[in-house]
Amino acid sequence: MKASPVRIFVLPVAALGAALLSVLLAASATQAQEPPSPGPSAVPAPSAAPAASAPATEPPAIDAAEPPDPSAAPEASEAPPIPDYGAARVRQVAVPGSETNMGVATIGIHAPIAKVRRIIQDYGKYDQVLPKLEQSRVVGRTKEGATDVYVRAPILHGMMHVWAKLRFDKPKPFHDSGEVIASELVEGNIGSWHARWKLWPCGPQRTLLTMELHVEVDAPVPDSLVGDMLAWAAEHSVDAVRERAECPPKP
Repeated sequence: MKASPVRIFVLPVAALGAALLSVLLAASATQAQEPPSPGPSAVPAPSAAPAASAPATEPPAIDAAEPPDPSAAPEASEAPPIPDYGAARVRQVAVPGSETNMGVATIGIHAPIAKVRRIIQDYGKYDQVLPKLEQSRVVGRTKEGATDVYVRAPILHGMMHVWAKLRFDKPKPFHDSGEVIASELVEGNIGSWHARWKLWPCGPQRTLLTMELHVEVDAPVPDSLVGDMLAWAAEHSVDAVRERAECPPKP
């Protein structure tokens, strides 16, 4: 079976799944010297985008700048106005120019879109939502309103660590009432990272959440296994957000 490079695209909460940091990213970790762990950030939390209440259907994916273009992949499905989605629906989507499929997971959440958005943007607590992460902290913000987040995860039973500085864009309008939050790799000892969350309101107390993941790293991993891992990571990421939205942890 042919092994190929692997690349993360969506959305991580998500991107941003625990499996990507503990499994896929572990395969691509280099021997680069890890910089000192950045200190806590004094920057304000990102502002919330206005909440929406009208149902929406999923539009074509947002364009990306460089090939392979995960955004050019066909939509896996259209979101129904009021989906049931009691459990995450997981699928893989072919990406033009890449031999690795994109992992996609969609779930319905009994919570307003504003609450779901707050959980996704609570980047400093990603290590609590995704237990494979050892550290997650906000380290800066850009003048455009993007948030830089430092994440770190152990591999090889703690003998090594993978680390990355990820940049999360502020929420942007997506097909009328929907929103999208994208992230990319700024630096780290991993391969490229792209992640994208998509949120759609289904009435005032329901939200449809999708995470898309696509990664490319130089590692001898079979394409089919990579696609399975990405789908698994997307599924566990949306599950974690739903659990936190519907059953928030006690103080």
